[in-house]
Amino acid sequence: WPEDGDPYIVMEYLGGPSLRAWLDQQGGRVEPDFALSIAWQIADALVEAHKKEITHRDLKPANILTMVGDVIPGSIPLIKVVDFGIAKVPSAPTGSNTTDLQTEESTLIGTHPYISPEQCRGSSQITSKSDVYSLGVMLYEMTAGRLPFKADSDVETILMHLQEEPPPLRGFAAQAQDELIVLVRAMLDKAPDRRPAMEHCRDRFAELQSAPSNTCPFPGLRPFTETETDRFFGRSADIEDALDRIDPERAGGQHRWVHIHGPSGTGKSSLVHAGVLPRLK
Repeated sequence: WPEDGDPYIVMEYLGGPSLRAWLDQQGGRVEPDFALSIAWQIADALVEAHKKEITHRDLKPANILTMVGDVIPGSIPLIKVVDFGIAKVPSAPTGSNTTDLQTEESTLIGTHPYISPEQCRGSSQITSKSDVYSLGVMLYEMTAGRLPFKADSDVETILMHLQEEPPPLRGFAAQAQDELIVLVRAMLDKAPDRRPAMEHCRDRFAELQSAPSNTCPFPGLRPFTETETDRFFGRSADIEDALDRIDPERAGGQHRWVHIHGPSGTGKSSLVHAGVLPRLK
């Protein structure tokens, strides 16, 4: 408040076009390294938001601004994530004023081409993993030049988010790294708890920008680690079986340990490190 006169707020002026407009200028798609750099900047901003328990809930190219005036033409623009108007924020303390957006279980919030499956169900119990899904849609679009789910109506689009797998990214982005394709697939998992955290996505984007283009996305004969959970597929039934046996013991059962056994080379270590431990945590 000034000593005399009217109060005012000073804010940063963001004059760049949206990522939607910028992508359209590039023909709808960019090289994988460009897409990774843009995705890294978006993820880096959202990591900070998620630390404060803020979920954007409407992540899309129209809500990303590109500061193209701050960079050399043809280079990667500086990114700003904006429009937190329908963001999910922590509840205000009892008795205090709040501007939180209150939602009911049946409320559908978001933009249909980028909405997560849990948002399609209208659940108010949406977590930061919803933003991970939306960023996965954007990364798919930037790399492939098309959305993973295209339909003639909003209802059809919602059903595709809920029920269908996206077309293989390799079919539209032959130059994309295998690791990028696997990561996008993990980000677009229908189940929120099987998607990587935003912080993990940010770190993987940085690694992939500096990785050789022919790096194999799978660890081969060595076991998977906890950091490779986004690349660990096909063992859902085994993971659930292990958790079903572990949970009663964690709740005060009669046994002190659960023994996972099997022939050598069947992936017991990978199951524990990349499947069971991340789920327990």
